[in-house]
Amino acid sequence: MAAGGRPEMLEVGAAQKIVLGSVPLLRAKSVAVDEALGLTLAADVLAPEPIPLFDSSAMDGFALRCADVAGATEESPVSLDMGALSRAGAPYTGPMGARTAVKIMTGAMVPPDADAVVMKEYTDDLGETVLIKRAAAPGDHIRRRGEEFAEGDTTLFAGMRVTPPVIGLLATLGFREVLVRPNPSVALIVTGSELKLPGEELAPGQIRDANSPALVAALRAIGIEPISAERVVDEKETIASSLGAALGRADVTITVGGVSVGDFDLVKDVAEEIGVETLFWRIAMKPGKPNYFGKKGDALLFGLPGNPVSALVSFHQLVRPALRAMSGRTRGDNDSPILARLEKDIRKRTHRLEFVRGRLGRGGGGEITVLPLTGQESHKLGALGRADCVILFPRDEHRLAAGEPVEVERLDWSAS
Repeated sequence: MAAGGRPEMLEVGAAQKIVLGSVPLLRAKSVAVDEALGLTLAADVLAPEPIPLFDSSAMDGFALRCADVAGATEESPVSLDMGALSRAGAPYTGPMGARTAVKIMTGAMVPPDADAVVMKEYTDDLGETVLIKRAAAPGDHIRRRGEEFAEGDTTLFAGMRVTPPVIGLLATLGFREVLVRPNPSVALIVTGSELKLPGEELAPGQIRDANSPALVAALRAIGIEPISAERVVDEKETIASSLGAALGRADVTITVGGVSVGDFDLVKDVAEEIGVETLFWRIAMKPGKPNYFGKKGDALLFGLPGNPVSALVSFHQLVRPALRAMSGRTRGDNDSPILARLEKDIRKRTHRLEFVRGRLGRGGGGEITVLPLTGQESHKLGALGRADCVILFPRDEHRLAAGEPVEVERLDWSAS
C-alpha cells in the first residue's frame, strides 16, 4: 500500500495485460459483403476457385504461337494471318490455324493454342494480316489461371479488418456473405458539473466540454458509433443511474472524470456499489494516473481521467486496444514502438512512465527523428493536436538527452 492507505500504482504494461486478459471475444456473425466494411474477419477466407479463373491477356495485342514469330524484329517483321477476335466476355476458344494470330483485348481469354501475346505497339494491323515486329517468349503478357490463388489457398486471414480492397477480393472470389466479428457497443458518460458544450453560455467557473466531442470522435475514428453519449453532473444518484443503465446495454462503458481522490470524484465508489468488480485503479503513467478499470459480468468499465489529454492518451493506451481485441482484430504495424533520435533534451520529476507528445521527422542521414512539443501539461490539447507520436519516457529516467535514441509510439487514431 502507498502512503495514506491507497494501493500502489500499477505499471502501464501490467494494466494493459489486465485489460486484454479481461476482454471477451464478441460472437461472430455472417453479414453481406457490402455491409462488412470496417469489421473484422472472424475466419480465414479460402479461395473456392482459382484466381484468375482462366488464362487471360494482360495487354491489347495479338495472341499467337512463339514459334511462328521467332526472329521477328522491326527491320524484319513476320506476317501472320489475322484470325478471330477475343475480347473480355466474348472469348475465342476455337483452334488457330498455322501462322495465325488472334486479335485480343486486355482481360480476354487467351485461345488454347496460343502461348504468348505480343503488345499492339509492336504490330501493324493490315486487316487480313498482321505484321509482328518483335519475337515472343512463352507466357509473355499472359495472366495464368490460378497464378494469384489456387483453389483452396488462404486469401485473407482471421483478424484482418475489412477494407475496400478486401471487399473487392471477396467479390472476386464470389462471396455474397462473410463471417465477421462485430464492433463492440460503447456507451460514453462524461462527468462534470462545470461542463458546457460549445455554443452554450458559460457561467463563472464553467468550461467547455472537450471530452465528449473528442471521445466520440476517437470512437468514430475506429469505426464505432457510440450507442449513447451523455454528460452528467457530479451527483451520486445521477452517476449511479447513468452508469447502471450503460452497463446493462453496452459491451463497454467509458466514463470520463470523477476517478481521482477529490470529494466529487464519485465514479469508482458508485461503480463498486452497483456491483462492478474493480480490476485496477491508478496507473504509473503521465498523463493518465487516475485510470479505473472494472467489469460487471462481461460488461467492461473504463474510468478515464477528466483532463482532456489524459483522457485521450488513456483511450489510446487502454481502451482502443481492448475494443480491437473484442472484435478479434490483430495487432498492426503501427502498434509497435520504433526508435527515433531525440532532437531536444527532455526532463521529468515524476516516477512514472511519461507519454511525451512529439512529431516525427527525418535527419540528414535519413534516420527517424522526434521533436518533443511544448505544452505537455494534461489540460493542454494543443500539443496533442499537433503530435503524431508519443515518446516513451521511462519510469526510472529523469532526463533524456538530445541525440540519443528513444522509443516512440505512433499516435494512430484510425481503425488500421
